[in-house]
Amino acid sequence: MIALLKKNVTVKDSGDVLSAKYVTVSADDLLDAMLNKEDGTYRVTVYAKDVAGNKSKKIAFRVKYTSVKDDTDKPDDNNTDKPDDNNQDNNTEQPDDNNQNNTNTENPDSSNTENIGA
Repeated sequence: MIALLKKNVTVKDSGDVLSAKYVTVSADDLLDAMLNKEDGTYRVTVYAKDVAGNKSKKIAFRVKYTSVKDDTDKPDDNNTDKPDDNNQDNNTEQPDDNNQNNTNTENPDSSNTENIGA
């Protein structure tokens, strides 16, 4: 996380852009919150220190952190003991629409028990 913050800060010394290794990020409270999964807004301070040891003015900003909720309370969807009937229709006894033997349209009074068109 600190590396990402450093990467997104541009530091210039006499017009030359310095690499992220010259950036110092102070975000102890934010890091603690991330480890403990505590939502909130946290103060982060950033400053630069060049090769000669000169420090820049500190810049502080706030980061709103929302932890990723742990889904360990939810059951696994891959439970094979109780398959989920909503995902697949297992009814294989439906008549084939292309099979003409399933309907009798010429004689609706015939004794065909599969007559569904009458």
